[in-house]
Amino acid sequence: MRRQLRPSWWETSLHSGVRGFRCSAGNTAQKTSFPAQPAVKTSFNEKDRSICATYSPQPWDFDHTGGVPIWKLLHHTSLLWMDMHRHWFTPPEGGPPFTDLFFGRCIFLDFSRSYHNQVFPGCSLPHTLRISKIGKTSFFLEQRILETTGKTVQPFGPLAAEPSFVYTVTAAPSDTDFLRHVSHYQYVRYCCDCVSFGAEKGAYSIITGDMAQYKIKRFELLNLGEARTGDVLTVTSWEDPAQSDLIKFQIKKGEGIITQCSMQFFTDNSKM
Repeated sequence: MRRQLRPSWWETSLHSGVRGFRCSAGNTAQKTSFPAQPAVKTSFNEKDRSICATYSPQPWDFDHTGGVPIWKLLHHTSLLWMDMHRHWFTPPEGGPPFTDLFFGRCIFLDFSRSYHNQVFPGCSLPHTLRISKIGKTSFFLEQRILETTGKTVQPFGPLAAEPSFVYTVTAAPSDTDFLRHVSHYQYVRYCCDCVSFGAEKGAYSIITGDMAQYKIKRFELLNLGEARTGDVLTVTSWEDPAQSDLIKFQIKKGEGIITQCSMQFFTDNSKM
């Protein structure tokens, strides 16, 4: 990946603010014209019938450390239902939309340390989405951001260790998609909130204090069920006994497991 030079986070934010807002002598704010481009642009490649998109992070996508939280990255690079309807699945006249039947099974992401250093407001993150295999009851979607290995996520078994931290959340209406199911990136946000609260309370040995200061090296998500508005979810986290930079999560609705997730963080001793 080609290295790009960027100004500091504070300088970038400050310049964006100056470009976006103007004040008159009476201190009355004027309408802003920022941003100059949409956060996500899409197009369709007729040759291989792939959906191409470019995500340009905006200043408000970043946290106080100058990074884009992983759940926001997943949100902006997630499946584009409108484009899939338009380019891939035209429903029969008078029939139900085919995409109503979709259920995303798993997500696997691997980050280089340089990736976190190169994302800044206005940069371009191109990614493509194509159907790689169609079966009788399912099909594989391959989403390529930088590169892909085709690896799938396997469930992990019961953990013998006591939970490091437990967090409870109620699914809000704003957490759901147009089918009123909780979106996959919201489960990631719940896990991020869990580790944030746990780190503040000293629940983990390496991830301490401000969780946002620790950049993610590897991320896995496995969906086993679903949740809707009003469901009370329990997020349980464990620090891996063999790898203290690896935290595993399990989200339950009642007694049923609906999501498993793991996050490995860069530390001073991490290998690239």
